[in-house]
Amino acid sequence: MPIAVDKVSPEDQETFRAVMDLAPLMAAEMALVPVVPEKVAAKVYRCIEAGLCWVARSDGAVVGTIGLKELDFDYGDGSFWADSFFYVAEGQRFGVVGVKLLRAVQEAAREAGRICIVARVKPEARKTEYGLYAEIAGFTPFGHFARIA
Repeated sequence: MPIAVDKVSPEDQETFRAVMDLAPLMAAEMALVPVVPEKVAAKVYRCIEAGLCWVARSDGAVVGTIGLKELDFDYGDGSFWADSFFYVAEGQRFGVVGVKLLRAVQEAAREAGRICIVARVKPEARKTEYGLYAEIAGFTPFGHFARIA
């Protein structure tokens, strides 16, 4: 199935709801404390409102999403983009969905002249299939993060 990646606009309520439907799945895999739905919704909406959220669709269904936030450098002037969330539906992992999302973010960061860093959830990921896919896609290992632009 072809995978299409699009930036989410604040006016696109249907896609916002689709990303929100994925939010409990994202949180369930990562949360160390009980999930507060209002906080999840606010986090997702902040990324969408900033123009820093993308979705991947297969046959019209959202199967992955990535949202970014802008952070200030701790040690100097300027800011960079970092992931706020990055999720690929379980049946779509280790395929093209994650790579296409990362490439869309990479292209946006380059066009904006921004540094963008995406965290690797599992520190051992460099030795796994995920790490291999990230490196094949052209992303630079950067500690437990991947600098993609």
